[in-house]
Order: sequence, then C-alpha cells, then structure tokens
Amino acid sequence: MNAVKIVFNQVFRKNLKSGTWWSIVLSPLVLGLIMFGIGYYVSSTTAPAEVGVVAAQPIQQGLSKQSSDSVKYRTYGSQAAAEKALRDKKIDGVLTVNAQTPYTSRYISRQGGQDVSKNTLTADLSQLNTAAVAGELHLTGAQLTKLLTPPTVTTRSVTFSDSGKMSTKGGADEGAKYFLAMAISVLFYGFLLSYGSMTAQEIATEKGSRIEEMILAAISARAQFIGKILGIMALMVVQIILYGIATGIALLVGRNNQTIRGIVSQVDWSMLDGSFLAVTLGFFIVGILSYTVLSALLGSLVASQEQAGQASMPVVMLSLIGYLASLMSANGSTPLMSIMSYIPFLSPMMMPSRLAVGQVSSGEAVIALAISTAFLIVFTWLAAKLYETNVLAYSDNSIWHALRQSWTIARSERGRGKAVPANTK
Repeated sequence: MNAVKIVFNQVFRKNLKSGTWWSIVLSPLVLGLIMFGIGYYVSSTTAPAEVGVVAAQPIQQGLSKQSSDSVKYRTYGSQAAAEKALRDKKIDGVLTVNAQTPYTSRYISRQGGQDVSKNTLTADLSQLNTAAVAGELHLTGAQLTKLLTPPTVTTRSVTFSDSGKMSTKGGADEGAKYFLAMAISVLFYGFLLSYGSMTAQEIATEKGSRIEEMILAAISARAQFIGKILGIMALMVVQIILYGIATGIALLVGRNNQTIRGIVSQVDWSMLDGSFLAVTLGFFIVGILSYTVLSALLGSLVASQEQAGQASMPVVMLSLIGYLASLMSANGSTPLMSIMSYIPFLSPMMMPSRLAVGQVSSGEAVIALAISTAFLIVFTWLAAKLYETNVLAYSDNSIWHALRQSWTIARSERGRGKAVPANTK
C-alpha cells in the first residue's frame, strides 16, 4: 500500500501543479464565465420596449397594468403627442386603438428602436377586448371565468421495455431526467477526452524516457498501475468539486437574472427520483473507471511519448460511439440500441439516457450497471496483468500488434510467476 500511495501522490501532485491540468479545468469555466457575463450584461442593460398608447382611457389603463419586463405601455392624449415622442426617440412605437369592439388597432414602430412582437400586442389587447365584450353582454364574473376556462387534457406516456413489459408514466418527469442524463453524458465525454489522453501520456512519457527500469526496481508494476489510476481519479474528483462550487456561485449570483431563471424554470427538478440519480451516478463512476483503466492499458503498449496519440485514439472513438448513441436515444428504441446499451464502455452513456425517456425500466438499468461493474472488476485484473507485461516492452509495431504480443507473453508466463516482458523492435 505504501508503494501505491507513493505513485498516487506523485501523479496527483505533479498534475495538480501543472499548467496543462489547470488549462483543462479552467477553459470550460472561463468560457462559461464569458457567456454568463455577456448574457448577464445584456439582460441587465436592456430596458423594456416602450409603446405609446393612444386610445380611450379604460383601454389605456388596462394596457398600463399589463406592462411587463419586455413591454412598457405609456399613455398619450393625442396622436400628435405620441408621434412627437416617437420622433424624439422617447418611445419605440405608437399603438392606436379604436374603442369599438371588437378592437381594431394600428401600430407604428420606429426604425432603430426595440422590436415589439405583434403577438404580444394582440395578446394584451385580446384580454381587454374580451372583458369589454363581456360587459356589453352583461356577463357576470363567474360566467366570464367559465367562458375563458380552457379544457383540460390529461396525458400519459405508454412505453414498452425490451422485454415487452408496458409501463405507464406521466411525461412531466422525463424532461428533468433527460436534461440531467445529457448533462452527465457531456461531462462524461469531456472527461474522457481530457483524462484518457492524460493517462496514456503519463505512462508513455515514462516509457519513452526509459526510467521504468529504475522505478520497477523499487515499486512493482501492479502498484504503479493502481497508483496511477487512483491519482488520475483524484484529479477528476477535484475538477468535479471545482465545477460544483462554480455552478453554485453562478446560480447564487444570477438567481435574479431573467435568463437564468428562465432556463432553470424549464425543468421540473422535483421529478428527479432517488433511484434514477443513484443509477446515473453509478454509471458515471463505473464508466469513468473503465475508460481510465483502458487508457492506462493502451498507454503501456506504446514505446514513446510520440506514440501516445495512438493509445488515445481507440478510447476517443469508443466513447464517441456511446456519446452519439445517447443523443439518438430520444428518437426511439431499436434492437441495435437495446443491445448496445448493455455493452460495457457504451452503457454508461446510453443507459441513463434510455432510462430518462422511459425506454427501459429501473430494473433493466440496474442489470446493465451490474454487468458493467462485473466487467470492470475482471477488466481491471486483466489490465493489471497485461500492464506488468507491457511496461518494459518496447515495440515500433502498431498498438494492436503490441496488444496481441502482450497477451501471448502473459499467457506463456502464466504458470511461471511474474511475467518477464520482451523487448521487440
């Protein structure tokens, strides 16, 4: 354990102090801060469009009460006064309304002023027109309320799992779940691109500098393997914590911002249940670990730092398949999608998305998570064995040739204790 701790501390502290790691962490934060700042500035400095109203006093009073963050109504006693204010750029448009029902109106906008949607004006006038017509027909308040009450429609979404079982759910909870699943998929894919390359680079650099012989004299290859993976995982945890803090600060600072409130209000967060969160978090952890182990294994197959890109490419391509498949999950389920969502390396991104839109049940997602977890255990043990074989093997052949050679050597050395890697050129 001391050897693992030494490797862990070396990997963690070295990268924590490096500019490369901080650029990985800060680049999305800086980009998000710039976008947030622009949106916040625009939202804070943009005043509502001002519309001058020329109409009977009841209509003017009614429209003034309907002023909002986007449109502010100002009353004028005559058309000439309103047009003078428009000419002096005090208002953005003039709305002239005929007092007879149904209301007819004319809107004049100033070029260069703020735009006002015709639908907004129509909606505001419609409410006043309805109230005026109700008064002419001597309708009571209760009768008017009954007349304006829209019919209700209750909906439910019926889905069928891969086993043919039908489940009926309300559609309101899918938005929050799918939003969270997509956010985690993006985070997952971004982490893989960054840390997959970092893991392979970490191992390839040591192999290229030919210092592995000295390291192995004091620390076993297995301890190196475990320590490096734990060090990379610790860096991921630190990055997630920093992102969580940054998100909390952004929500706290922008809680009164109209744009942020609009985005947050689009999702019903109360619909996120504990089982969905637990399964999604489980897939995230297992998936990250699986790809980190794969990156470490592939990194041990190359002979130098210059070949680290060869080790990263299979990881990128495999994760890209899962990421794209997760994006297509909302378009419906197919037999191929169903099979792929149970395959380790693909299920961590696909299964949460399919669970979010109701294509699979929680039980099926748990089965896929169990398969991925069992695979991770076996794969980690196998990768550690192959790492012992690869760590001192130097080959100029392709990465797949090196992998086949490593497997052959590991099998031949199985009964003889510790593997003795061969140098090949």
